Parts: sequence; structure tokens; C-alpha cells
Amino acid sequence: MKQTICALLLICSSSLFSVSYSQTAAFIKSFSRGKIDTYHNFEGVILFDIPLNLRSSMGIGVMRSYVQQRFHPRLSQAIGYSFEFNSLALIISPEISGNWSKYSLTEKTEIENIEFQAGYHLFYGQKWRIFQSSGIGLGRERTSFDLRTNYFTYHISLGLAYVW
Repeated sequence: MKQTICALLLICSSSLFSVSYSQTAAFIKSFSRGKIDTYHNFEGVILFDIPLNLRSSMGIGVMRSYVQQRFHPRLSQAIGYSFEFNSLALIISPEISGNWSKYSLTEKTEIENIEFQAGYHLFYGQKWRIFQSSGIGLGRERTSFDLRTNYFTYHISLGLAYVW
């Protein structure tokens, strides 16, 4: 389990340090609603010289972390292909993403969710941009007793981005 967490942190952080090869980078503060919880996210996006982009996100589940007092982190990584409309200050990007989250139900029961989604994200604006993202896909829930459940998943995000 610790290896999985370390690998996910490495994947999420590695794309944020490759800014020197990129054309544009953005920091996003967003809220997202998904099947499992509502998340408070901090995201980084890199738009490369080619139309490829990478988006990494670290979030905290609002309902489980704040209301139920159970720490509920979520890590996400997405890759997309950007279509830029400079005259409208708009970027639309179809993307695929992977999400990982985990929380404790009781002292002995932990629940881990892994989700894969297809969707899009868009930016509107110049230096300060409105960010919106959504996607649908499949998820798998696993408990510490190795019970597994597959489910349909979705997310909708809205946020504000600063581009440098």
C-alpha cells in the first residue's frame, strides 16, 4: 500500500517540475463534485508547445474529512490534447484521467477507490482563467478485507486558474 501511495505522489509531482519544457503553466484552485465526495483541490496544469497537456491534482474530500472527521485525500493525473481558440481566449481539451482516494471507515477498515475517466477541461481568459472540467468513467472500490466493487463514476469541477 505504501508503494502505491509513493508511486502516485511521484507521478502527480513529476509533471509539475517539467515547466522548463512547456509553453504555459497554470495553478488552479477548484472544487469538484464526484460520486464519492465533494473535493477541495489544488491543481497544476502544463500546456506544452505541442497541443499536449498534463494536469495533476491533490484534493481533500470535504464531507468525509471535515464533517465526518476522516481524512480523505485524493490524487489525480490527467493527460489531454488542447485545442486553442486565441481569438476567444478559450482552450478546450479532451482528456483521460486516473484518480486515487482512500479513507478509513473504522479503525480496521480502509476503503480505497481507483477511478479512470474520459472527459474534458476548458480554460477561458488570459492571465486569470475560469477553469471547468468534467468526466465519466469506471471506478473500483476495495476495502481492507479485499472486498471489491465496480461502479460508474463522474466528476464536475469548477475553479479559477492563474497562468504564468
